[in-house]
Amino acid sequence: MTPRFAALVIVIAIVASGLAILAGANVPAALLAASVAVAAVAFLLVGVAERTRWPDLTIPRGVNADPEGVREAMAAGPYGRADLIALLDRLERADASGHFSNSPPEEVDRLVALGPVEFREYLERRVSDLERRL
Repeated sequence: MTPRFAALVIVIAIVASGLAILAGANVPAALLAASVAVAAVAFLLVGVAERTRWPDLTIPRGVNADPEGVREAMAAGPYGRADLIALLDRLERADASGHFSNSPPEEVDRLVALGPVEFREYLERRVSDLERRL
């Protein structure tokens, strides 16, 4: 919608609103003028919605963050750590900030070998970093 056309629609909405008020007890005239005003405003809202950048609310493919899968990976102990690391990598790749992450195999092996406390600290850092960026 061009700015001139939007201005014309705004003028129509204002004039129609004024006519609806001036119609007073003449219900058919007031109803017609009010309908034109509401239609003009709705048309403006459609124009605004067309130009609005709506966020992408789709879940990225390959991001399997279901709670049951995370619980199973946590319960598996060291055997589920590689799955948790891969999940965090996929979540970071799905982040729109342009930060791409893919842990190299050596890093995954090192993290899998960590003790339970150290691995939980690693998870806490990664999740906190993700939450901060989102």
